Amino acid sequence: MTRAVDALNVHIYAARHSMQTILTRPTLYSALSHAEHAHKHSLLQRCAPQVAHLLASSRANSTGYWEWCTPLTGPVLPFVQLSVVQQQRLLKTLAERQQALAQVAEQLRHSGEQALAEILAGVAGETDVSCLFSVGGEPVLTGWYGPADTLAPAASPVSYLAADHAAMAMAAGAAARAPVPQHKSHKPWLVLGAVLLGVVVLALGFSAWQL
Repeated sequence: MTRAVDALNVHIYAARHSMQTILTRPTLYSALSHAEHAHKHSLLQRCAPQVAHLLASSRANSTGYWEWCTPLTGPVLPFVQLSVVQQQRLLKTLAERQQALAQVAEQLRHSGEQALAEILAGVAGETDVSCLFSVGGEPVLTGWYGPADTLAPAASPVSYLAADHAAMAMAAGAAARAPVPQHKSHKPWLVLGAVLLGVVVLALGFSAWQL
């Protein structure tokens, strides 16, 4: 029995360490107990492999922080960095996988495993695209369980770019709405000065004519 457990642990260790990292969250993995993590990961065993791959696995990285990972291979790209065509293709596949998850959730309800059923029902519902990734063209969801992050995650370069564009647009809009300073015109004084000068010139001319 001990050998069987040891062999299983070796298999799990090898499987988890052959995964590629999707995202590291600023939350300690120990925020949940080993039993809680195992309970959530048991969901993956209830689904067909293709459907199970929709849910990212979790593990602790070398510093103890929460890491989302997947056994899938290929480029890891956040949903927001995909082209429109790639996004539509990924969302179509996601909808198909979510339908399969909804069926599994219903089976879990019938078997009395309400807590796990609710988790899957949540994943099968509305999707937060900030948690959606394309891994080799396949949809993968992070953040499907666990506590909220204790710190805000680092923004991606795309977020910085969007923020810069938004800031520039706001600055331009503010400049357009800003009242234009009204400088007092000096023309009336110039006209008055010219008239007085003209009067003086005429008076000097008239005096000279009389002499």
